[in-house]
Amino acid sequence: MVTELKLILLLADLLAITLACKRFFHTFLLTWF
Repeated sequence: MVTELKLILLLADLLAITLACKRFFHTFLLTWF
């Protein structure tokens, strides 16, 4: 149970990081091109 919760939190963190990186990359491209 606890390990499953940790895994879910880890996946959520990865998803949030990916979305943040994607947003940053999009703004970077928009400002440069």
